[in-house]
Amino acid sequence: MGFLDLFKRNKNNIKVNENTKLNEEYNNQRQDIQIIMPVDGGKKIEIEYYDPDIKYGQFYDTTRIIIDKAGKTLGTSTVRECLISWYNEDDTIYSDYNSREDYEKILVSLDVDKMVSDERYCSFAMRQLLNRKRVVEYLQRGKSSEKQEIPCGNYVGGVKEDTEGNLKKVFDVNAGKESHFSKYMTQVREAEKRKIEEAKLRKRSELEKKIKEAQDELDRL
Repeated sequence: MGFLDLFKRNKNNIKVNENTKLNEEYNNQRQDIQIIMPVDGGKKIEIEYYDPDIKYGQFYDTTRIIIDKAGKTLGTSTVRECLISWYNEDDTIYSDYNSREDYEKILVSLDVDKMVSDERYCSFAMRQLLNRKRVVEYLQRGKSSEKQEIPCGNYVGGVKEDTEGNLKKVFDVNAGKESHFSKYMTQVREAEKRKIEEAKLRKRSELEKKIKEAQDELDRL
């Protein structure tokens, strides 16, 4: 039985935010489930967000994020260190591979209080800002090369509400630049380069072995 299996049928153990301030259309469309709990003595907050309305080709229905409440300033933004994973609820039941624990380390500009208390804000952050495809694209750019048109490192942006009350994804280019050229991301890129070079060497070794085996076979003819 998976972790979420313990909660998904027992309504007493599920924290389902019901914010009456949300607009009627949002209330009619969404039936999201959030499991919220403190981590590390309350220094961090963990949110598991189940989305019943997954998109075609999206192979996960749950986003799990652990947010460090202590923010730091990058650029003009307050950012928070997070661990994030994406998984299908059934993965925790039917698979030996636990994708729930397969974390990526990211930086985000999010309001922790709103993530806990405002369902619309949390839903937008989880489904839009922290969409797996979007986050992975940012991380790939951050670790692939120092030279990027818009440096990002492992910073993936944040969420802001405009004057009309609409939620928007935002990206602080200065925060992205600071993250991109940080010691941590420099080490990540160096490790990625080593990984690529090691893969090339293994491929070369495999090809050389096959060539030798083929030549030995030709010599025996």
